[in-house]
Amino acid sequence: MDDAPSKIRLAAKAALRAGEPLRARPVEARARWIAEAARRLMPNAALGAELAPTLPDDTGLSKPMVEWALQTTLDTVDIEPLVRLAEAASLAADRGSAPLRLLSVVLAGNVFTAVVRGATLPLLLGVPVVVKTSSRQTQFPRALKRALETVDPQLGAAMQVVTFSGGDEACDEALIESADAVSVFGSDETVGAIQRQADGRIPVQAHGHGISAGYCS
Repeated sequence: MDDAPSKIRLAAKAALRAGEPLRARPVEARARWIAEAARRLMPNAALGAELAPTLPDDTGLSKPMVEWALQTTLDTVDIEPLVRLAEAASLAADRGSAPLRLLSVVLAGNVFTAVVRGATLPLLLGVPVVVKTSSRQTQFPRALKRALETVDPQLGAAMQVVTFSGGDEACDEALIESADAVSVFGSDETVGAIQRQADGRIPVQAHGHGISAGYCS
């Protein structure tokens, strides 16, 4: 069921309110929070074990492929690399620019784990996010939010998740109107729709669809 524009705006307001406590925490605390949430989504953890059986139907992938995707993605979410990444980002930042108050993230439907980097890296840097899921893959982004909330309910509000069908201009407008930037994963059509809606008011970072290649000798 699609979220209405009014619900999307409420989600943005909730994320913005959570921005102040998020930024008040030191980087190490934010990294610890994110890493612990990732551990709770691993297939051998309680939340991950509850989630994993539902993902094949939601993603269209086989059970072994789902488990492999979870393991290889979540294994990379660890405290020390996150802290180093945040420090490098801080050094590279333009000192004259104001930090983002809110980032909207539009997910594609072909890589269900893309939300891990798409949502947690902004959170690591103190930027709350509103994540628009693919209408075909809704469960894992909501599970990530749930994991973040179980570790720290106050910080968990800094990630909000909404779902609506692509091409809904009223929902697209509600998604981006409070954001300082938009990060878009997906097709050229999806990127173009968000860029038209943004109309140059805010930056749109286009990631496009991922491409994978395999080689067998």
